[in-house]
Amino acid sequence: MKRTILFCALAVSIFWAGTATASPFYCSDYRGDIVDFKKTESATKIAFAGFQFNGAPVIWDNESLGSDWDPVLKQYAYYYECARHVLGTTLHQTGNNFEASENVNKADCWAADKLAISDGVSIAKIEALQNQINAMPRSQWASFPGPVRRVNLTKDCRLK
Repeated sequence: MKRTILFCALAVSIFWAGTATASPFYCSDYRGDIVDFKKTESATKIAFAGFQFNGAPVIWDNESLGSDWDPVLKQYAYYYECARHVLGTTLHQTGNNFEASENVNKADCWAADKLAISDGVSIAKIEALQNQINAMPRSQWASFPGPVRRVNLTKDCRLK
């Protein structure tokens, strides 16, 4: 019996160690809880914000989907999902289209601000990112966080 329990504990610890990833950046949710990053090959998006079975915030990371993406676009995708935790929009689905659109816009702006403030990305590079997002084919949108949308980060987010 002891051997079985020890074996199960070892197997679980190996499984969890194999799925955890080093955080690409610091992210905390609206309560200040640290968001964990976990690798998964089963996700259809490069990153997806959600919660673990114990209620802890997590971003599921399938970095193989964005292997050929521009690094700024990839970082923007991670920041967008972090923004969903920061803003608390991972908690509920809204039935109101206006509110849903506003939540997406807020997450876009939070991600753009994070690029500009934390990573020092210039406004010119954010404009190039905006053009890249707006020109993405449907096949790339299938892996990109959030709904298909047109962004105007420099205007809507009032970046300076």
